[in-house]
Amino acid sequence: MGYSFSQSIFVEINCMKKILLFLVVILFAACSDTTSKIKGKWKLEEIDYSNYFESVSEEVRQFLQEQMKSEFKRLKNKTFFEFKLDNTVLLEAPDFVGKQTLTNGKWSVNASKDSLFLELADSEAYKIITLNDTEMVLTTDDAPNRVLRFSKVKR
Repeated sequence: MGYSFSQSIFVEINCMKKILLFLVVILFAACSDTTSKIKGKWKLEEIDYSNYFESVSEEVRQFLQEQMKSEFKRLKNKTFFEFKLDNTVLLEAPDFVGKQTLTNGKWSVNASKDSLFLELADSEAYKIITLNDTEMVLTTDDAPNRVLRFSKVKR
């Protein structure tokens, strides 16, 4: 005994609904995995400007290298980004006289989960190079292009 035409259509539609639901669950799991890995407190470990330095003259490079080195020395081990699930971010960093300051902002990831967008004083987009439970590496082509390396702060 076979299905009638309308019963066959009904069975196919139900099967397609189940497949679509399965794909939505997989997509949601992939999205939340990136979000859950980003969530938490991250310490800035390194800022690498080497790609930027290659694009400027030797004179400019020498001048900027010293300035950026002293700037990073001021920030090292004192700069933290805390990414929260409600897409807010708290930046804790020293000001120009060394006093720790807090700045609130927002963060998001793109649909393909390979870019992180930060809205603090300015908006910046970063490509996610590495993201796991202990390390996050971001890069940007915005001038000055740079690579940021973070370590996850254990709670």
